[in-house]
Amino acid sequence: MPISLSRILFSMGRDRKLPQAVAKVHPNYQNPYVSAILIVIVSLIGCLGFQNVRPVLTNLVNFGAMTGLLTVNNYIMIRQKSKQIFAHMILPLIGL
Repeated sequence: MPISLSRILFSMGRDRKLPQAVAKVHPNYQNPYVSAILIVIVSLIGCLGFQNVRPVLTNLVNFGAMTGLLTVNNYIMIRQKSKQIFAHMILPLIGL
């Protein structure tokens, strides 16, 4: 998760939607290291902040993942006019 999010931040920095510092690439490894470090710091602060309420943090992460899944499936159903209602609507709602 942090690596994919750091690449999203990298793309947004490259497109000048975020400060260009997050678009820096490591010269040897060719990875967006500044955005990766930023994600790790924010995640660490979040974990330390929610240390006493770990079930709440777990529920937030699970709710966010399921919301993202339903959003993608709704996008497929609406924008791409998919006829697979069972695969794109019913199964994700059962999972939710």
